[in-house]
Amino acid sequence: MDTERLEALESQLIQLIQAFTQVKEENTRLTQSFLQCQQTLHEQHHSLERCQSAQEEIISLRTVIQTLQKERKLIRDRL
Repeated sequence: MDTERLEALESQLIQLIQAFTQVKEENTRLTQSFLQCQQTLHEQHHSLERCQSAQEEIISLRTVIQTLQKERKLIRDRL
C-alpha cells in the first residue's frame, strides 16, 4: 500500500471515531432527557392520583352534606 492510501484510510478512521463519539454524546444527552421526562411523568402521575383522591373525597363530602341538609330540613319540618 502506498502512503496516500494509508493516509486516506487514517482520515476515514478519524472521521469514523469522531462520528462515533458524537453519536455516543448525543445518546448520553437523550438518555438524560428521557430520564428527566420519565421522572416528570412519574411526578405528574402521582399528582393526578392525589387530585383524583381529593375529587373522590369532595364527592363523598358533598353526599354527606346533602344528607345532613335533608335531615335538617326534616327536623325543621317536624318542629
